[in-house]
Amino acid sequence: MITAIVTAAGMSTRMGTQNKLLLPLKGKALFLHLVDALIAANVEEVIVVSGHENKAVEQALGDRQVQIVFNKDYALGLTTSIQAGVRNLKPKCEGFLVCLSDMPFVTTDYLNAIVATFKNLAKDKAHIVIPKVGEKRAHPILFSKHFAQAILDHKVMTGCKGVIQNNNSAISFVNFKDTQFNIDIDTEEEYNNLNTI
Repeated sequence: MITAIVTAAGMSTRMGTQNKLLLPLKGKALFLHLVDALIAANVEEVIVVSGHENKAVEQALGDRQVQIVFNKDYALGLTTSIQAGVRNLKPKCEGFLVCLSDMPFVTTDYLNAIVATFKNLAKDKAHIVIPKVGEKRAHPILFSKHFAQAILDHKVMTGCKGVIQNNNSAISFVNFKDTQFNIDIDTEEEYNNLNTI
């Protein structure tokens, strides 16, 4: 069983007063592009972690078949949202895909390639599968269940980079050529530039 954890709890501080996840893009809220790609992908469960403006985020999801988890500590940083998702993994979960919700150009095929790489690895060992676009590491990142406790114990609030750095021998890469997969949206300028893509 593979579970996707979508971190949709942040305050979008670099965007100004707007919640970037709720901005419209091609007929729906920006973060829903990733959610819909995950729902169609080879994952058994999608957990969406809400926090900032949680009611609006949850309402935007409509009747999509996802599990919603509210992170009361969202203001402390990204790691708390990842941890909230990890705490809600089912016992039979073999791996979890940590997804940043401001990446609207991630496709189902891209996600499936990451999942397929993970499923082809030895099941009795710990693995971290990281996509690479050219020479640059990208997202989302798939962790085997062995790393759940390490992430729950992680004290740095900016994500799981430290867990990855401490487990280099567990990393497998999936290579992609299309740089569009790795576009994330942090500022109003970046959002406005989406109209040219």
